[in-house]
Amino acid sequence: MKVVLTGGGGLLGRSVTAVIASQGTIGGEAVDELVLADIRPVVPPADSRVKIGVATCDVRDPGQVKALIAPGTDVVFHLAAIMSGPAEANFPLGWAINLEGTRHVLEACRALATPPRLVFTSTAAVYGEGLPDPVPDDVAIHPSNSYGTQKAMCELMIEEYSRRGFIDGRIIRVAHVAVRADDTHQGAAAFLTAIVKGPLAGKPTICPAPISTRIGITTPATVLASLLHVAGLPSDAFPGRRIVQLPTLTLTVDDLLAAVSRAGGDLGLIKVEPDPLLLKLLDGIPAAYAADRALSLGFPVPPAIDGVIAEYRAGA
Repeated sequence: MKVVLTGGGGLLGRSVTAVIASQGTIGGEAVDELVLADIRPVVPPADSRVKIGVATCDVRDPGQVKALIAPGTDVVFHLAAIMSGPAEANFPLGWAINLEGTRHVLEACRALATPPRLVFTSTAAVYGEGLPDPVPDDVAIHPSNSYGTQKAMCELMIEEYSRRGFIDGRIIRVAHVAVRADDTHQGAAAFLTAIVKGPLAGKPTICPAPISTRIGITTPATVLASLLHVAGLPSDAFPGRRIVQLPTLTLTVDDLLAAVSRAGGDLGLIKVEPDPLLLKLLDGIPAAYAADRALSLGFPVPPAIDGVIAEYRAGA
């Protein structure tokens, strides 16, 4: 099986690569070749059970994407994107990468003789505001920011390409991911990582949301396990909709800070300075989800809050 991964230099891309390289399988199927692509050079793992190739690819360029997703491709992890903050600040860039880039990936897949499995990371930002609590799987979406809108449009394209038999699409909707070991995240939830890392490292940190702010989070390890899980599911696991909302842990910023304190962080280093632009982005991302479909399909559940901190400290 040949696997192509866009966004290979990102946190999730590197994590998926590490697992495939060490295990040599996805869902019990042997991986013969893994091709990592990103707009910047990607460094593959030093040791791997599978053949690994690297490619510099800008998803805005359809020619580069078609060359990347070449004949013989069986699975595509499409992880290349820009996050909510940059997508809101730079509308043309978000549109070009998140929407047009995904269309280029889909067109390259459509050109293949055999429809590939396509795994796509979407976002809970597709939902918008004023929804039931918790949000059910089948709720109508009405995104209230550019990132959510772009991802919602990508979901529809993937559903249509799957309906037409061009791909075997699988979409996971992801809430805020915390706590990340790297400092490259530019999404609305980047502050969640900052308010954990700062106090634990003894550094003054700004919290741009009131401590009463309610959020839904998952962890990097949980998202990684979910990506590999959805990639290995049989096609008949998706008889209708191709979308699965991942389970989340619902809490307040204050809950998170309390866990940081229990882990030895100095909360005196936190200064709360609400950011109206950030709060508007957060308003469009619900805090609680029923996630019935994900649970029925065996997707992993994020740990309790102290486990979230422990996961970060183990990988930091």
